[in-house]
Amino acid sequence: MKSPQFEKMTSIKKLIETIHTLRAPGGCPWDQKQTHQSLRPYLIEEAYELLEVLDQINDDNRTKETTIKNDFIEELGDVLLQVILHSEITNENGSFDIFDVAEAQNQKLISRHPHVFGDEKVSTAEEVMKFWEKNKSTEKKRESILDGIPKELPALQKSEKIISRVSKVGFQWKSHKGALDKLEEELSEFKQEVDEYLDQNSSKSKQKMKEELGDILFSICNVAHFLDLDPEEALRETIQKFEYRFNFIEKKIKETNSSLTEINLDKMNELWEKAKKNEK
Repeated sequence: MKSPQFEKMTSIKKLIETIHTLRAPGGCPWDQKQTHQSLRPYLIEEAYELLEVLDQINDDNRTKETTIKNDFIEELGDVLLQVILHSEITNENGSFDIFDVAEAQNQKLISRHPHVFGDEKVSTAEEVMKFWEKNKSTEKKRESILDGIPKELPALQKSEKIISRVSKVGFQWKSHKGALDKLEEELSEFKQEVDEYLDQNSSKSKQKMKEELGDILFSICNVAHFLDLDPEEALRETIQKFEYRFNFIEKKIKETNSSLTEINLDKMNELWEKAKKNEK
């Protein structure tokens, strides 16, 4: 009798076979025409849809709730589909298949966990990360500590990774105070460039203003690093909060049979404050 675990393993095999059928002659025209490049936007889209589910999981027990459980399974499956699709395309030209991907990942995990599969001794998560980065750097033969940071990362995430890397070699303020002082300095410089832009209204002054804005954003990421905050996550939560409050405004205005264009800013601000109280 086959074990439940064995039956679950066959589900992966069935998924691979289904994708193979979709790509094969007589399969789905859409799946057949896909390439590594055409699938790029879907990989990013599916990853962000998965993040939307993760944003709702502030407690591991929430994954037992029916709606979140089903959404989580679906979005993880969509990400898995992207991995198998790319592997199927490479398998078709005789390069490698999904099993090669799994084997390579397994070997990488073993080599980067010598404290589990070897004789190294570690006692903290921080020591584990040091081993991971050291082994990763050796494997990739990187010349710069900034090598390996994906170019396509969202800017806030990329800033956080760059700051984290350079901080490990001492290129950093001694405390969060230095980072906060730098942020205030950048804000002051930005204000000066804004005044100059409004005075001159030239492309050169606008470029300078944009540069100073970038410096502010990077400085904020550096402050976040000191305080162990994720700037990408913080901004995403703020956006969600804004969306909720503005949707509240829209709903209340519709209840009065009015439209947004008919309501003045004072009324909108009044409803905004009600939305804030409603959150609490």
